[in-house]
Formats: sequence, C-alpha cells, structure tokens
Amino acid sequence: DAEWDATSRKRKAIIYWRKPEDWASMISSWVFESGLNNSILTFYEIAHGDNSEDQEFYNIHPVVLQKTMDVLVKRGIAATFQGATFEEMGVKFFNAGA
Repeated sequence: DAEWDATSRKRKAIIYWRKPEDWASMISSWVFESGLNNSILTFYEIAHGDNSEDQEFYNIHPVVLQKTMDVLVKRGIAATFQGATFEEMGVKFFNAGA
C-alpha cells in the first residue's frame, strides 16, 4: 500500500509494508500485554525504547508512527499529547482498548 506524502505535493510517497491500522493493533497489544495501559509513553519510547527493542515496530518511521497513533485515537484506545519535539509527543492508552 502507498499514499502521497501530504507535505510533498505528490513528489514523495509513503510505501507501507504494513498499514497504520496493522501497526496500531500490534502496538496496542504490546501496550496491554506489557501492562503499560493507563500510563503515558513518549513516541520515542514506543519507537526506540528499551521495552520495545524486541518488537516489530522498533525504529518505526515517524510519519508511520504518527498515522498509527491517529488510528488509535480514532478507535478511542489512546489520546495523544503535544511535545516540544516529535519524540517528546506523548500518548496515553486506555483500558478500553484491551
């Protein structure tokens, strides 16, 4: 699957080997299996943290991670919080997603 990068005026595309919806399911499962629900994680912790090193989403591209978080917010599983940088953005996962 692919989509145009919204900032590139159709000069760059994002090629997915997994859709954001698939990553969202994978990340939410990891959060609940790890007991991290009801806590706030930074995007950095999800993509590069010690707890996620053995996960398939480790080192996930920031654009894909943002789209994945958008899916989780729309599903009512999570809420995101603004940070000073992308890596400092936060996300809280709710129990309802389990």
